[in-house]
This record gives sequence, structure tokens and C-alpha cells, in this order.
Amino acid sequence: IIYRKDYSEISKHDIRLPAIHPSGEYGIHFNNEKEAYFYFFETKTKIKLDLPILLKQDFNKVNEFHGYAKFSPNGKQLALKYFKWHLTKTQSTLDYPSFMIYDILPD
Repeated sequence: IIYRKDYSEISKHDIRLPAIHPSGEYGIHFNNEKEAYFYFFETKTKIKLDLPILLKQDFNKVNEFHGYAKFSPNGKQLALKYFKWHLTKTQSTLDYPSFMIYDILPD
């Protein structure tokens, strides 16, 4: 359940949100297809993040993909980190840089 600062409910969701923007308007969601989205709480809409580095990754023999995210305190930057879990349950980072920081441009 997502709440406003005054503890009033914004909406309920059943998806994993590793980070929520300081404004409380949206969060980051990673799906099973190795994609990341901005997820807006009130409208329940998604905007796909363009992560070209993921297109270069080798996901052969990868059982699960996990992404972690954190917004800067001012909400102007987003840090993302990725891991892949192999069928043998060993965790490894991606072949290319697995930690990236993105600037969030105003509307």
C-alpha cells in the first residue's frame, strides 16, 4: 500500500518496487523480462526505462534477474544495480557495468 505523508492511502499494488521517488508519485519496477519501468501510483501506468546496456547482456542460463534502485534525496538522479541468478543458484553481476546512475529530466 502506498501512502501520502499525511498517511492517506494513494493506492494498492502487488508488484515489487525497489525504490520510490521522494515525491511519492512513482517508483521503479523490474519485471521478469529484464526490463525496468517508472510506475506511477495514482494512474497505475508504466513508462519503460531505456536501458541499452541490458540489450548487450548475455542472459543465457540465467534463472532470475534482479534489479535494485535508489533515488537521490532531491529526486534528480536514479542509481540502478543489476544481478543475475544462475540455474545453480549462484549470483553474479552482469558482464557489462552493473551499477549505473541516471539523471532524471524534468517533464
